[in-house]
Amino acid sequence: MKRLLISVAVVALVSTLAQAQSTVNPKAKVDPKNNKVSKPVVDKPKPILMSRNQIRECQEIEERIQAEDQVLPPVVKAWEAEHAELLAALAESNKTADGLNKAGADLKNDAEALGKLQEALNAEIKGGKLKKDEQIKKIKDFEESRAAVQKRIDDFNTQREAYGQNKAKLDQRIKPHDAAKIPLNERIEALADDRVDFKSKCADRTYEEADWNAVKAERTRAKAAADAASAAAAAASAAK
Repeated sequence: MKRLLISVAVVALVSTLAQAQSTVNPKAKVDPKNNKVSKPVVDKPKPILMSRNQIRECQEIEERIQAEDQVLPPVVKAWEAEHAELLAALAESNKTADGLNKAGADLKNDAEALGKLQEALNAEIKGGKLKKDEQIKKIKDFEESRAAVQKRIDDFNTQREAYGQNKAKLDQRIKPHDAAKIPLNERIEALADDRVDFKSKCADRTYEEADWNAVKAERTRAKAAADAASAAAAAASAAK
């Protein structure tokens, strides 16, 4: 029995045959009584059947497409979800880095201003220009300012250390995520190539059902033999 490889091709073939059946036969005889042309007879073109090698290739392509259609979409979805998550985390990390840079710049300016204040205070004390009460008050105010700046420095260092640890963890996630993009894209491209190959080599092609079944059985036996050999090799390796 002859079959088409895919159902879509049946529509195309039926349409083609319908058109072929309506072709006028130039050799048709004219009935002299009613001057009408007898019903034309058109030979239907015989379909070119696929060889078993072509059937085998089409079965392999079809099985790869079906397998990837099952497992690839969730893999792509998971990668895209992680990508969105990492982008958001990276944006937050960059925001934290910008905040630390600004805080560090402000802290540097305040520390430099505190240093100049200390120099001026030392000069006043050495010059004897301050009364005792004024000197005590200015020293107290300076120490409070220095303690406040030091606390800001300590807090800044704690935040910077936490940022560094979080950034390192984020980088550890980004690296394998980016690396996974390469084989994933290769699988996507391979699937697209298989679809193109199937369309060009297999779609709208006719085959003998007996040939199809024979090739399918042959491939099933070959796979079973390969699986058995692999299992035997694994068992032998485990026994060592």
